[in-house]
Amino acid sequence: MRSVPVPMVLPCREAWCPNYQPCPNHPIKPFGIDGGQPMPPGWAEQRLACLRAARFRCQRCGQPATDAHHVHGRGSDVLEALCKSCHLKETGRVGGLSGF
Repeated sequence: MRSVPVPMVLPCREAWCPNYQPCPNHPIKPFGIDGGQPMPPGWAEQRLACLRAARFRCQRCGQPATDAHHVHGRGSDVLEALCKSCHLKETGRVGGLSGF
């Protein structure tokens, strides 16, 4: 018998919402796009410097890093290199190459 791949179904990121992703009520919006906050001047250079300092490795799990995350409460210049998965867990939005 041939197995049929089953698509992965994820619940909405809002715990109380009964929908599944992509949720029409709680979409994940890229940072700086569709009404999100604009990126500060010089962001591309800051992001690249952060990723280089971390040797392009996520500072939480060690996977390849593509995103630079502002660490809130520690000053606006403090950045953390994260992979897409860890960044999404932290912020609930997509960043990285498409988000600057």
